Amino acid sequence: MARLSRNLTKDEVMVLDLVQEHYGPWNKVEDVFLSDQREAVIFVKDVTGDSVIIVNLTVCTGAYEQGHITLGELKTKWLRIPEA
Repeated sequence: MARLSRNLTKDEVMVLDLVQEHYGPWNKVEDVFLSDQREAVIFVKDVTGDSVIIVNLTVCTGAYEQGHITLGELKTKWLRIPEA
């Protein structure tokens, strides 16, 4: 794991925004790190500060961009955000 040494893509930022909207603004870009494969990853924390899921922003973005998943699937299945 390495500190983030590149800017997030606009789509990675979109996924991080979804995380922040549901799990809270304390999940910041500063908490994102690069995996050994140079993928942007964040340990998502809830209101108590406990890690609740790990989100690979790069993989989520790739699946969405390539049409493998819809935005709804990204939210509910990948980010575990309940349907409204």
